[in-house]
Amino acid sequence: MRAYIKLRNRWIFRGMEMIHENLNRSYAVAAFPELGVVFNRIKKSGNSTVTAFLSELAAGESGKSYNSVKEAKREALSPRRCTWEEARALRDYTYLAVVRNPYDRALSAFLNKVALGEDGEDSRKPHFRCVPGWGEASREGFEKFVRFLDAGGLDHDKHWWPQNRLLIMPPARFDCVAKLETLAEDMARFLESIGHDPAPAQMLEAPHPLESRQKRKITGATAKRARFYSPELKDIISRLYADDFKLFDYPVESS
Repeated sequence: MRAYIKLRNRWIFRGMEMIHENLNRSYAVAAFPELGVVFNRIKKSGNSTVTAFLSELAAGESGKSYNSVKEAKREALSPRRCTWEEARALRDYTYLAVVRNPYDRALSAFLNKVALGEDGEDSRKPHFRCVPGWGEASREGFEKFVRFLDAGGLDHDKHWWPQNRLLIMPPARFDCVAKLETLAEDMARFLESIGHDPAPAQMLEAPHPLESRQKRKITGATAKRARFYSPELKDIISRLYADDFKLFDYPVESS
């Protein structure tokens, strides 16, 4: 990334407590000028569904259309690749993040990126192939994965980084921090707050159709929690993601 873009963004977003290392990552931000919204994308926390949803709403204003979630993500504006005027306008946008229960998010990351093994979309990436539990869609495979996280693997990939480390600003600075578990309700209130019809948020009671087209993208982790978690694994996840549990008000389940 060119140094002047980083310096420009530090100047433009001064006083907003931005975490510039994250702000300047193209995959971390999707901005929608038609809506006046900046969405902080957090992997495995409704990232694809919400990006597709907001892209679709914005398309109603601009006339654009998308054939896939990847296309919607690629086309979204970000501070990394926008003009000075566009970046300056982002200061006045409404800031949104969506978070998820850490138990379900860790399991979803395992099921999507590791457990599928050779059948997954990441089967050719050595970065995932080396992770313990690769190709083992079982409690035993998940245990290997969690112990890998506990032994230092938490930093290996952003799909299972703690969510607070993927934020572009402190949680209190966001206009809305929605939860994936109550996404339809939270997004209805959010749309109303920015002067839009809240009715379209009802579609968020299910994954976005564009996301549903992606083979094995939707893991159904919440419904599978009891099948994969032992009390010991819950204790490990509770400890590793302690800040997420506290910051986003998720209950820690006792073993």
